[in-house]
Amino acid sequence: MHYVIRIQGDTIYGSLKYKSSDDIKNKITVKVNDTLKYSLKAQDIKYFRDGAQEYVSFQPDMEAYYFLRVWQPGKYLSLYEWQVPSEISGDKVEFLPYLKREGENSFIELDIHWQKHFVTFIEDYKELVDDIWKNKYKLEQLGDVVKKYNDWKATQK
Repeated sequence: MHYVIRIQGDTIYGSLKYKSSDDIKNKITVKVNDTLKYSLKAQDIKYFRDGAQEYVSFQPDMEAYYFLRVWQPGKYLSLYEWQVPSEISGDKVEFLPYLKREGENSFIELDIHWQKHFVTFIEDYKELVDDIWKNKYKLEQLGDVVKKYNDWKATQK
């Protein structure tokens, strides 16, 4: 399924085309049919789904709006990924992880030392915090860690 939910709340269904090169993604075109096409900026969009991939719009540090890929959704913590060109070499792409807590509007960037920052979000789950400090998880497994935390949190009263 392919659709866009705009800030106003309306949904547009159609085939999606968005910038997928090494540039930062911040525009999308929705082709509804042969004669109707919408060109939208990230600031006009709340959410879009392109097949199995989901994206949300966000604004880092009062800059322009961009798209974050939903890496691991969750009720208590959600994990996102921002694809940006490398500052060192514009030819490569960096994937920056972001977290968002339940009920909060802001996204928190996790840096290269993600463990240090991440454990502050899950400090109520002591065993998982210990496993992270023991380096049982790598950055690539962060989605699994967020899912594990959300599953555990759902069982707590």
